[in-house]
This record gives sequence, structure tokens and C-alpha cells, in this order.
Amino acid sequence: MRLYSAVVVAALSIFIASCNTTPVKQEPLLALSPAQIQEVRNYDELVSMHATLSSGLAGKSQAEYADDYAALAQIEAQIVDVKKSELSSQFAAKRLANGAVPQPLLEATLSDLKASAPVPVAKWQAVLGAVEGELARTQATATELEGKVAAESDSQTQVKLYEELYAVTGQETWKAKSDELLDKLVEDVRAAVTNESFDEATKNKVDLIKSIRGEDASLLDEMIGVDAKIYAKRFFDFLGEGLADLAYKTLVTMSEANDFPAIKDKLTPTSEKMANYFTALADESVKSPENLSQSYRWYDQAREVRNILGVAPANANSFTALADQLHSKSKALDESGETAAALAYLYSIRNFVPNRPGLRKQLNDQQTKVRDLAIKRLSTTDFESPYKDQDYGDVISSFITQYLFEHVPHDVRIVEREQYDAILRERAISGDSSSLSSVNLLVSGSVLESKVDSTEAKNKKMMRVEVGNETIPNPNYIRWLELPSKERKEIEKPSETIDVPKHENISVGVTRHRKVGIFSVSYRLVEASTGRVIFPDSITMDSEHQDESSEGVEMGDFVIPFKLADLPSDVEILDDLAKKVAEQIGKKLVNELKDQEAKYLADAETFKQQNDCAGEVSALGHALMIMELKGQDSSKVAPRFQKHAVACFN
Repeated sequence: MRLYSAVVVAALSIFIASCNTTPVKQEPLLALSPAQIQEVRNYDELVSMHATLSSGLAGKSQAEYADDYAALAQIEAQIVDVKKSELSSQFAAKRLANGAVPQPLLEATLSDLKASAPVPVAKWQAVLGAVEGELARTQATATELEGKVAAESDSQTQVKLYEELYAVTGQETWKAKSDELLDKLVEDVRAAVTNESFDEATKNKVDLIKSIRGEDASLLDEMIGVDAKIYAKRFFDFLGEGLADLAYKTLVTMSEANDFPAIKDKLTPTSEKMANYFTALADESVKSPENLSQSYRWYDQAREVRNILGVAPANANSFTALADQLHSKSKALDESGETAAALAYLYSIRNFVPNRPGLRKQLNDQQTKVRDLAIKRLSTTDFESPYKDQDYGDVISSFITQYLFEHVPHDVRIVEREQYDAILRERAISGDSSSLSSVNLLVSGSVLESKVDSTEAKNKKMMRVEVGNETIPNPNYIRWLELPSKERKEIEKPSETIDVPKHENISVGVTRHRKVGIFSVSYRLVEASTGRVIFPDSITMDSEHQDESSEGVEMGDFVIPFKLADLPSDVEILDDLAKKVAEQIGKKLVNELKDQEAKYLADAETFKQQNDCAGEVSALGHALMIMELKGQDSSKVAPRFQKHAVACFN
């Protein structure tokens, strides 16, 4: 049940009761506390609550019903507050871009509020004042707009101001002025079409007409047709001036328009011709291999133009010359060590001739090469240890290797220590350090401390325990003997003795055993080729184990068995610490090694700022390979990788 309904019932029941009885102290009409009233935020509920309480208080003394009169004042204040909040939300939803609330809405709202005030007028004035303030601001906005339109000579700007004034004031006069100017603009556009004068001014007029008269289907279709002709003229004008890139950008801009599908339909008669222009430019350019970058760009733009305009793709055979040149360039780049750029050229071939014989194998082989370079190879050396009898160096490195293999399989490739040791032996024999390139990163370190400190603390524990039973004189029998003979005859003779528990103080030898394991390791991540330390760190961990052993005791019926302390062995303690230390090292190394694709992308941005296009292409290629391994979205990286490679290595 709603809160105000409960209030009404409570108030009425109290009011009726007060009519039948004469209480010593007046009970409040409203059975709600100020906090409960504050929780009511529904305007209609508050108004109903106010009406009920006002009726109940009619003719009653304010002194006798002070609490109810205070509640009435609180409800009135809350009604004003809630109504102002409702109006604020209502006006916010209708507020125009210039900040004004439409004048007709404000005037209608003010009229309704003046017609019925649920609280005294003095308090209701706060609500009226809020609306009147908005109305004053709206009227000021209208006055400002009138001044602007009076000083404006440009017809298009005038139309916009008239439309804005109409939205603010709702006065049909402004709408009529706007329509009159718009009709003239429509005639201007039609005259421009007749004269084939498709300049920027005509484009602006078309955009304005579409934005204001968009509901006129016939006129909208006419303006879209004009828009299509404007785009087509711009396109062919740029081509005529040899500015193919600007022509392409014109179509891209057109494709981003909200009504592009309708514009595209109007371009159908010239779509094929527009696409063929780029193809013709590319066909001519590809005759000279030194123009490969430009040829690729024009072919790529021609392909995209066909896609934008919905024209059927060109036959793959028409790209044979381009594909041959791209393939030759890819091979040359691979031989010169530009592995990633070579892959980008193969991707470019796939864009145009996806079924080229042998392309799939070439792509797979080149991707493998780039992937091998992108994924850094890491090996861990046996950690040095000063404790020959408990050498945990091999244990630590093995655990770290396993952890990295499980958590960053696509960011680093683990090289087994046996393989790395073989590389070191080969280097020692040949004196050639180039074989170290087989490993990019090394994790090495030292076990600084691995020990267990044991202590024992012997003590005596005093205990009072029950060891059996003993026979003692019965106190009841003694009291019975002390009675007169006559009384003894009347009472049954108690037993002369009784058995009771026997207690003894005993001492038990207790030994507190304590073991503290300590394991400390320093380690570093090193760049193999240079020996540069990338990430140094150290970790120390300890673990404490305690238990008690106690002597066996047997006294009478009481027995305490011998208890041996149950503590892990030193080897178990150190093995557990070694695993935990290795896991912590693994976690820190993962943080350093993960997200290699993000690091490559950051490198690409750095190379871009330094105008190092070769470095940028290589970094993008490496990032792309890792992203694909991880199944990440590479739709933005792949096109950039291809286009930059072709532009850079022309």
C-alpha cells in the first residue's frame, strides 16, 4: 500500500476517535515522523497527504496540535521542492541548443500552475518564480535573435535565425519568413542545376534545404539528386586537374553522409565511369615499376571507389602486372632483411589477386618468419646457489620456465636451457657470439639464502588430575553417630565409608618445537645480445611452523600418551618456499613481458614521430602477428601495415 494511503487511514482513525472521546492529551493526527515524511517524493501523494491533514486540522488549536502543524509545513515545503524538481527535468528535456526553453511550453505551464496552487500562495510563489525566471531567459534569447536577424544580410543565415526564433517563440510569423526565404533558396538551387553551376554555395543551400524541409519527400529527393551531381562534378574536376587523391577523398566524404544510400542511387549512371578513372590511372602508372607505390595506391582507391559506389569488382586478371611487381618487391625486401615489409607486400597481392598460384604458401612461410622475429625467445639459466648440498637453482629456473610458458605463450617463446647451453658451448668453441641471437632474453639469478632455523623450548606443565578413587569416612555416618540414641533409632544408619575421586598434582615435560624457513633470491631479466639488464629484482620469503611434543605420564587410572611434534621436514619447507618464490618471480616477469603487441604498437608510434617508416612498418608487422595469435581485432592495424609498407619501400 502506498505511504500516503496509510497516512490517510491513520489520520482518519485518530480523528474519528477524537470525536468520541476526550483524551487527556491530544494525539497527533499524522502518525508519521518527519523522517518518514521526507521519504515521500511523489508529488500526487504529497498533495493528497496535505489535503487530508489540512482537513483534519480545520478548527483545531495550533498549540494543541503543534506536531501536526509542523508536519503540515514540512509537507508544503516538500511539495514545492518536488514540483520544482519535476519542472527542472521537464524543461531540461525540452531545452533547445541555444539554452532556451520554448516559450509556448513555459507560458502554458505558468498558466496551469497559477490556476491551482496546492499550498498557500506565499509558498507556491517559489514554483511560479522558477518558471518565470525561465520565461525571462527565453524572452531575452528571442530579443537577442531578433537583433541578429535584423543585422544579417546573408539569406541562409537569416533562414537559420528565423527557424531558431520560431523554435524559441512559437510565433508563426518567423516560420513564414523562413519559408519565404527557403522558397527563394530552392529556386536558386534549381537555377544552378540548369546552369550546371555546382559550387560550394549551392552545396550549402542544398544542405540547408534538406535539414529544414526534410519532411517534404519530393523536395528532399530533388535535393539529394542535386547533391549527387555536386559530388560527381567535384570528383571529375579533381581528376581533370590530376588530383586523384582529392577525388578519392570526395567520395569518402560523401560515403559518410547520413543520406549516402540515396545519393549513391542517384550516382548510378556515372558510378562505373568514376571507378574506371582510377583503374585507368593505375593501369598507366603500373607500366613503370618505379611508380609501384603510386600504382598500388590508385588500384587500392579504385577498388574502394567500386566498393563505395556498389560497382562490381574488377576482374582479378587486370591486376596481374601489379601483383607481379609487388611479388618481386616482396622477394627483394625479404632478401635484404626487411621481413615484415616483405609480408606486407604479399598481403597487398592478396587484396587484388587472392587466388594467385603459390600465394598461400608464400604467405604462410613469410608469416612464420615475421612471427619468429616478433615473439622474443627467452631462456632461464640455472640460478647460482652457495649451498651445494641443497642446490635449488635448477628448481627455481624450472618453475619460472613453466610459469612463463603457461601465462605468456604468445608473448615469448621459451628456449629450453639445454638448447641455450648448446649455444653457449658453440660460441665458446667458435668464438662467434652471433649465435646468441637465437635467444633475445635471459632470466638469471642467485639463491642468496635457503635455510631452516630450528629451536626447541622445554618446559614443565603442572596439572591436577583424577588418578582413581579412595575410601574415606562418610560424613553422614559421623553426623549420625553424634545424634542422641533415641534419634539414631529413627534414622537409617548410613554407610560408614564412601569412595571418592582421588586427585594428584603431576608434572608433564613439554617441548615447543619451532622451524622458520627462509628463502631469498635475486634475479634479473637481461637482453642477451647486449647484456643490458632490463628488470632487476629480489624476493625474500619465510614460513614458520610450530608444534608441541610431550612426555608420556601414567598415574593410577590417569594416562597421557607420549606426543611427538608433527612438523614438516627441512626439505619440505624449502621445497615449498622455492615454489612460492619462483611463482612470485614468474608473476613479476609476466607483468614485464605480457602485451608485447601493445609495446610494438607504441614503438610504431615512436618511429612514426621520428619519420622512420621502416621501423614503423617492422613494429606494425610484429604487433600484427602477435594480435592474430591472440585472436585480437587487427582490422585497424593490418591496412595501416600494408599501406605504410608500400609507401615506404617504393
